[in-house]
Amino acid sequence: MAIDPGTGEMLGAVRLLADANYERGEYGILVRSDLKGLGIGWQLMRIMIEYAGTIGLKVIEGQVLRENVTMLAMCQQLGFRVRPDVDDATVMDVTLEVAAR
Repeated sequence: MAIDPGTGEMLGAVRLLADANYERGEYGILVRSDLKGLGIGWQLMRIMIEYAGTIGLKVIEGQVLRENVTMLAMCQQLGFRVRPDVDDATVMDVTLEVAAR
C-alpha cells in the first residue's frame, strides 16, 4: 500500500493472492484517479513482483481492461505476456513468469 506520510491518506494499493501451492498468484492494483501518471503504479507493481519472487511464486497473473492502454503498456514493459482473454473481448490476460526474471 502507498500512503502519504504527511496526511496518512492511501495513494494506491496492490494485492497478490497465491494459490494453495504457492506457485501462481493473481494480482490487483488500484491507484487514486487524481494521482495516475506519477509512477505510483510502477512502484507498487515492482514491489509486488519482488515480493512474489521472495515467497517462491512461479507465475503472476492478472486481467486488465482492453481500454486501459497505460496499464497494458506498463505490464509489457515489466515483462508480462499480454494476450486477449478467450472468454471476454473487453479484457486482456497478463502473465509474468517470476522465475525467468
